[in-house]
Amino acid sequence: MKKSKKTALFSWLFAIVLLLVSAFTLFHHVLQIESGIRRSLSAVQTQGIVLDTYRTPGGDTSDVYHVTYQFEAEGKQYQNSSEISWDQMQQIEPGASISVFYLPGQPENSKALQAFDPGSDLFKNLLIAILALFFLAGSICILWGNIQTLRTKQNTVPPPKAGQKAPPS
Repeated sequence: MKKSKKTALFSWLFAIVLLLVSAFTLFHHVLQIESGIRRSLSAVQTQGIVLDTYRTPGGDTSDVYHVTYQFEAEGKQYQNSSEISWDQMQQIEPGASISVFYLPGQPENSKALQAFDPGSDLFKNLLIAILALFFLAGSICILWGNIQTLRTKQNTVPPPKAGQKAPPS
């Protein structure tokens, strides 16, 4: 293969792979944003009882704090754990009453002390979606350029070889 053919093949493959990956990434993160907003708007609030609070080491970062709680929803008892802030951990003790938010029809999916917050992952998902949109636009531009180059090559009459007459115009 000549170098120009290898370059053209790489350009096509790169653009197609970039298009597919960026389209999938954009779609996935838009769905994550929509899901987070839907969860936060549909959460049901109830009261729960603190069973325990604990921390887990965060390694290189700060520790992560949790609360284990019990609550009743849709006629059944549920138990779950949620991440909380250090300040929240200082303010609650086992046996205390706390607010619990759960999803209707999915009480096992719950959070303590605050409703589902689309903002916690909203910025990350939005940033990734915007970057994916730029990569998607870039891949479309590369593909468009490849198509234009292909059209130009097809419409160009090759120069005559040595000893041949030029074709009539």
